Amino acid sequence: MSYRKNWGQYDPVPTTDKDSVSVSGLQERPARRTRHKTSEFKLDDGSDGALVLPVPWASIALALFLTVFGIVSFILAWLHFTQKIMGKERAEISFTLLGALTFIPGFYHTCIAYNVWRGEPGYNWDSIPRF
Repeated sequence: MSYRKNWGQYDPVPTTDKDSVSVSGLQERPARRTRHKTSEFKLDDGSDGALVLPVPWASIALALFLTVFGIVSFILAWLHFTQKIMGKERAEISFTLLGALTFIPGFYHTCIAYNVWRGEPGYNWDSIPRF
């Protein structure tokens, strides 16, 4: 039973980051804490040193455009359905699908941006993808 020679003898738990050594004896990589470069952050005016994320203006503009385009598509679908304007047959189905595909993600991201602007807890600019 020579394979159980060191049974019960454990290595000490590392107390600092420089003590973290992997099984192979090589230094481990530090954990990635953020997905943004630190140059994108700026310090808040408060004394706690909190970081403020930059506002993704392009993403907010795209979300507003998709929301408005979806509403216009729904209005056009309703006008085709009620035959106030004439066009190709079954155009209301196409306008309804186009409106749903553009309105749903646009309104979702617009609601996130609105809740961040209001300062609701649990919402931040990181929730909106950057373009």
